[in-house]
Amino acid sequence: MRNSIFLLFLLVVTIASCQSTNNSFARIEYSVFYNTELPNTKKGILEINLKENNAIFFLTASSLESGSSVKGDVMTMIGKNAERYMKTTADKKLIQYTEFIKNETYLINDTIPELKWEINYEETKNVGDILCNKATLKFRGRNFIAWYDMNTPLNFGPWKFNNLPGLILEIYDETKRYNWAARSVVFSNNPTVVVPIDTAVKQISYKKL
Repeated sequence: MRNSIFLLFLLVVTIASCQSTNNSFARIEYSVFYNTELPNTKKGILEINLKENNAIFFLTASSLESGSSVKGDVMTMIGKNAERYMKTTADKKLIQYTEFIKNETYLINDTIPELKWEINYEETKNVGDILCNKATLKFRGRNFIAWYDMNTPLNFGPWKFNNLPGLILEIYDETKRYNWAARSVVFSNNPTVVVPIDTAVKQISYKKL
């Protein structure tokens, strides 16, 4: 079935459009900017499995082909050649993500953080052509500002951000050191991201780090 592709400058995304076509996946592409000692911009991909209530988020160096292989419409992450990825399983309140520690790759098992958002229903702004509501959060010593679309009630987001009543289209800390901004949203029946199981990767809980 033909994918429904929505670019932010021309669309209003609604969950109804996803359900009416029985789509199983939502894929959001973000521009990710880190204003650190070496400022850099990467592409972030968030793919949400609407049926199983989980999501995978990962970064590429600059394009979808960087650190991955592409076959047809499916992009497969390849072991150590891939950037770090993070999988969030809402029902189990579990986050799994990869970290490179002392020249070894580890799969870290952690619990989904309980994010205490303060939602401002009065303050809004457009992200592209989409009217978004504001929410703020203090997390890991930083104050974050998020803009989310209440018409798309998907409670996942980039990195560890989650649990808002709508899809996060933009989020940044107040110093603008870190910024995630959505560029496109795609609903489809097939996954575009597959993370193969690597039995050589060591698993460890976050508490044991």
